[in-house]
Formats: sequence, C-alpha cells, structure tokens
Amino acid sequence: MILRIEDGEINWVCRTLASRWDCIDIIVKKFFPLQIELNLSCPNLGDKVLPWDSARVFTQKVSRKWCIAKLSPLTTPEQLEFLIDDLGFTQLHFSNTLPWSAKGGLSGCVLRPFTLELIRLVRENWGDSVEIIAGGGVDNFGGAYEYLNEGANHVSLGSVCFNPFKLRKILRSINNDKIELF
Repeated sequence: MILRIEDGEINWVCRTLASRWDCIDIIVKKFFPLQIELNLSCPNLGDKVLPWDSARVFTQKVSRKWCIAKLSPLTTPEQLEFLIDDLGFTQLHFSNTLPWSAKGGLSGCVLRPFTLELIRLVRENWGDSVEIIAGGGVDNFGGAYEYLNEGANHVSLGSVCFNPFKLRKILRSINNDKIELF
C-alpha cells in the first residue's frame, strides 16, 4: 500500500509483498523526487512487513531530501548497522508501536525508554550523520525537549493530537523556542 503520492510531500509506504518491489521501483522513479517514510516495523501487519533488504530501492535509486525508515522500539544495534551502513538510510524515525499482541501494539509513554536508547545508540555510533525523528509519549513540552536534548533532530507527535488543548500548549512552547516538529 502506498499513500499520498504527491510531489514535494513526505509519502508513506507499508504493507506490500516482496514480489511488488519491482512495481514500487517504477513508481519511485516516476514520482521523483518523492519524499518518503517507510514503515519497516508496523506490528499490525504480522509477517507482511516490508522486506528490509529490498528497501535499498528507496535509498539508492533516486536522490531525495527525505527517505525515512520508521523503526520498531525493539530495533537492535545490528539492524541499525544494516539500515545505515548497508542500505544507506540517513533518516530514522523512532519509534513505532511496541508489539503487544497478535492484533497490534502499545504506543505512548511506554515507548520513551526505547526511543531514548535508540537515539543514544545512533549518536554514539554514527554521530550526526543520521537525522533522527523521535516520538512516543510526547504529551507535553518536557517530553519533546527530552528527545531533542538526547540528540533527536525532530519530534513526532501522535496521540497528543487527539487532545487539541494539550497539542496547542506543546506547539506554543515549541514555537517560542524555535524547535522543529516533524
């Protein structure tokens, strides 16, 4: 499934069969310079997640400003090394939901320690060569600031968007401090 194919936007890809990558390769070339986030870890998809080794088509076939890999909070250092060093991803989004049952995962504050550890791992091993989008459990300015202070370049807001009053408060605080959200 590919959503929002419009030039200049960040597009989102999830759930596809390995046999469909050739078709996606054609689409990627046609819609150059497509900005894209690849969801490489959605627990709702079971065994139908994108095959990581085939994701190279997005990082090496076309030059684009944004080619983001959205990852599981359970991503290992070895998986990070593969994504960054072998596949060439320079933008990572931590974290997707934490797998919980056969029907999905947990989001929110439970992701914070996982996301913080992934930020530390990337900064220790790859320095500033990787751009990090951090999310999970950001329901106040302090949550956003903690991710940024740990080394994230951007902050992703999720569930807090369902509470317009909390969201407005965070956005005002961030805007006053000139912090960029993603």
